[in-house]
Amino acid sequence: MTYTVLFLCTGNIGRSPLAAALGRHKLARALAIKNQSLGESGILVRSAGTHAPEGMAASPRGAAVAAEHGVNLTGHVSTRLTIPMTEEADRIFCMDAAQVAYVGSLGVHRPVELLDPAGNDIPDPHGQDLEFFRKVADQIAAALDERLPEILEEAGRAGR
Repeated sequence: MTYTVLFLCTGNIGRSPLAAALGRHKLARALAIKNQSLGESGILVRSAGTHAPEGMAASPRGAAVAAEHGVNLTGHVSTRLTIPMTEEADRIFCMDAAQVAYVGSLGVHRPVELLDPAGNDIPDPHGQDLEFFRKVADQIAAALDERLPEILEEAGRAGR
């Protein structure tokens, strides 16, 4: 059985690909496996955008900041959110309240929540400088660190 975590932002070129890459990395480390083996362990981490143009690469600044965090966004291709993606996800984490509202308007029957457990929006770094991207990446990493125990517990209960 697969436990699926879906990270959402607007364009799927900045925040959500970074969250997915960092999430994979942190989950793999917690399970003492390689990132490439995460899917084999029964955990799937995906990202999409509520209004993503299909087929775009990750933001160059986002890719640079990802590398600073030890993850690679090379090969990322933006994907627009679909209803089947939401139905396959066990957890859906959004970067801001507008995305939570949008997904809710689709009639999704899964828990949809902000990635930041404190309920803060993670701002969109699109068009911002590298330092702003770094702050966003740090906020994403901190939120993932807080979410990691619950994700691992739920994945374990799901029989991954």
